[in-house]
Amino acid sequence: MVIARIVRLPVVLFLLAITVASIIHARFPIPLGMPSFAVAMTAGGILLLAAVAIAGAALAAMKKHRTTVEPWQRPSSLVTGSVFAFTRNPIYLSLLLIVLGLALMADAFWFVVAAAVLWLVLDRVVIRSEERIVEEAFADQYVAYKNRVRRWL
Repeated sequence: MVIARIVRLPVVLFLLAITVASIIHARFPIPLGMPSFAVAMTAGGILLLAAVAIAGAALAAMKKHRTTVEPWQRPSSLVTGSVFAFTRNPIYLSLLLIVLGLALMADAFWFVVAAAVLWLVLDRVVIRSEERIVEEAFADQYVAYKNRVRRWL
């Protein structure tokens, strides 16, 4: 049951992905082949800034609608505006962008692998579980939203 609890905590999965990628990269470095340090920092920095902007907009929209940001709690409101009009999971998208931004900045292949594994677990386990909770709370309204807006982009 400990694994089930960890999977319910996306931030723990995110930190685990970064930690494991860092350890493997330190032991078995495989570069991405970034052309220069400046390019790596710029490209990675852009992804990090995008992640902060997306997550910030999502959190602000959720606060405005006075709904929970806790993924395991039943939401009090269905947020469909702001960044939620483009992706149903902007905060998870932000977590992936952070890992990919770090991959570019560290010129580290293992961070790309970590992002792929994190995406898989978020998509197949975490989000599907959360979608059941939201669909129970908002029924047809949520189904219509799911039909309009993609899970990721």
